Amino acid sequence: MLPKAIIFDLDDTILSLKGTANETWQLMCEEYSKVNDNVDSKTLYKTITDIRLQYWNDRKSNDKGRKNQREARREIIGNVFGKLKLPKEDIIPIVDTFSEKRLKALRFFPKAQETLEILMKNGIKLALITNGEAEIQRYKIERFGLEKYFDIILIETEVGYGKPDIRIYKTVMDYMNVMPNDTWSIGDNLIWDVQAPQELGIYSIWNDFEEVGLPEDTIIVPDRIITRINDIIE
Repeated sequence: MLPKAIIFDLDDTILSLKGTANETWQLMCEEYSKVNDNVDSKTLYKTITDIRLQYWNDRKSNDKGRKNQREARREIIGNVFGKLKLPKEDIIPIVDTFSEKRLKALRFFPKAQETLEILMKNGIKLALITNGEAEIQRYKIERFGLEKYFDIILIETEVGYGKPDIRIYKTVMDYMNVMPNDTWSIGDNLIWDVQAPQELGIYSIWNDFEEVGLPEDTIIVPDRIITRINDIIE
């Protein structure tokens, strides 16, 4: 049984973000190692991956960085180049090129668009809540024609607050005139998309798109685990 309303996350729930980022960085590292003999692509990619994860897994830097991703990437790559003793003047060109390539590489997860269409045709109220910069998130929404699927779209920097602030879930439910027990939340972030809405009594589904399973040290228990959003209708 589907609910009256579903709240969706955007990145790594509807659109493949992490996968395209990894692919793009690998390509960038291969290209850079061809013009700089002081580093090989595998070492550069591993160092970028390690420092990226460290940056985005830190709550303070995550909160700052997602509101200005270009500056966050410059800081990350600056740390990478400092560690590997690579030329500082290459940092900005690499980051800016990555930003362009990564946006172009974005794509729907398999059957994501079809799932939204089926839910909409069946009268399910749909909401989209996404953290990050409005300019970038709006670009994604417009590029993939997502507005037509959703009754309401809330972006962190437009609203003034974002996930895991429970106010954003309350705003959505008030707008759609639904109660928590009539609502599902679906997303890839255990804190933002599962723990926070569960505080309000929303049935919360974790999208384990990497199929890695729950972290051993987590205390968060999703109401359901899926690996693609089309799992909810199949």
